[in-house]
Amino acid sequence: RQPFLHGARDFSDPPLSRSLPSRAAGRVRSRRSTRLAHSHISPAIAPGFVHLPQAPRPWAPPTLRLLVGTRLRVFWPLDSTWYTGVVTASLGDRHRILYDDGDTEDLDLAEERYELLPVDSSGSSTPLWARNIEEYWLSRLGDSPASRTVIAVMQSALADNTRGNYHPKVLEYLEVCASAVPPLIPVPADANTIMHYLGYLKSKGTISSSSVQVYLSAVNKLHTESGHPAPAVGTEARDFIRGMGRIQKRELVASGVLADVRAPLPTHVVTEALDRAVELGADCADLSRQSACLFRSCAFVALNFVLICRGDTGVSLPPHHLILDNEGIHVVPLKEKGEEHRPGLRLVTIPRDGVPGLYDMLVAYKAWHAKLNFGASRRPKSLWRLPHEMQGKWPSSKADDFLQDVLLRLGHSPPAGLSYSGHSMRKGSSSAAKAIGCLLEAICYFAGWSILAGTFHRYIDPTWTPTVHCWRLFGWMRPPDRPPAHV
Repeated sequence: RQPFLHGARDFSDPPLSRSLPSRAAGRVRSRRSTRLAHSHISPAIAPGFVHLPQAPRPWAPPTLRLLVGTRLRVFWPLDSTWYTGVVTASLGDRHRILYDDGDTEDLDLAEERYELLPVDSSGSSTPLWARNIEEYWLSRLGDSPASRTVIAVMQSALADNTRGNYHPKVLEYLEVCASAVPPLIPVPADANTIMHYLGYLKSKGTISSSSVQVYLSAVNKLHTESGHPAPAVGTEARDFIRGMGRIQKRELVASGVLADVRAPLPTHVVTEALDRAVELGADCADLSRQSACLFRSCAFVALNFVLICRGDTGVSLPPHHLILDNEGIHVVPLKEKGEEHRPGLRLVTIPRDGVPGLYDMLVAYKAWHAKLNFGASRRPKSLWRLPHEMQGKWPSSKADDFLQDVLLRLGHSPPAGLSYSGHSMRKGSSSAAKAIGCLLEAICYFAGWSILAGTFHRYIDPTWTPTVHCWRLFGWMRPPDRPPAHV
């Protein structure tokens, strides 16, 4: 990969030694005097160096400081080598560097030649913009109990999964800017930098127009957390994304491949999964691993479909957030898109006899799951984890895995050229509920959609035909005073 260069000086780039010598050994003068004494050294005085014209620094905005914890390497002309270290403090225009050999010095990095290094496995995985929050707000408010409260709140502004999703995209953006010819200033970025980055994303060939916005959101967050306006919000960026989408649609039509078109999941598939889960739950004392996985997958698909919730919301459901009592099935969704704008958690309730078979099946599943041997101190955070699945963090796409397991084991497949995914469950459930006359307000409440935003238009198919399976799953949601829909 192209290195992320800063503060280029008048010397060629010597190779980075794998075994760096100790800088303390045999050193006579200080680091500062060494740099000044050799800042304009000529090839005749220092054989092996090549004199190059002064190059502009790719990124040295005066208002953006390096973050505490940033790994970097600094070039020492006298030793003709690089020394790696970490930023331990920001002191006005200077940064305190703790080198790997234990030496410490305060540097004005605008006057130095240095490179940022990727965070290693032992370093912090916090995104660049997130680690800068403390530094930025301390510079504005000073260090006080009130400012520490502000910092704590601002650091919690994004959900953990969003924070982790932005991290690699921020690093990729910085690398793209650094490797451009000439190098681009990533912060604060201008319109040309954003368009260059969009061109790079299109050239990758692996990013669709529907997913490119999250890359721009990461860039915008990097700016706003550093005190700059968000740059990727103009009409040019929107026009680029719109054009990118039309090109991709033409290419898709020309290829004859429609695998990216996700069809709504039919309700008869869900009722069959529910019936299979009821069957397995009736005799779940000694299930094989294969049967246990099917029991879990069928239970997940049935409950998630009726809840009309996102895949990652269902996957992350803790055991104690599913409450079963005489009134019915109560669910407190833990991870929802836009939850940061809601005061507290939501509660959704399905009457006990609302969906035939669902309540008794969930009672059996919770009792069975509670008896599984997870170990004394390894109780799962998700209702759907099994003892052999305790390692690693589940992605939101885990819902697709459960659905594909059900489809494979029950012998169902999507129409030729189409696909079923986690979104298919939300499309099918919301369309089925609307088909039998359920109120749009009730559908949006269960799905966590704002009725004013119009998100439901992307999911609900108004031409969906009501069936007995629709009535079994959502008849309880329909107002009793509405005329019956034809089946």
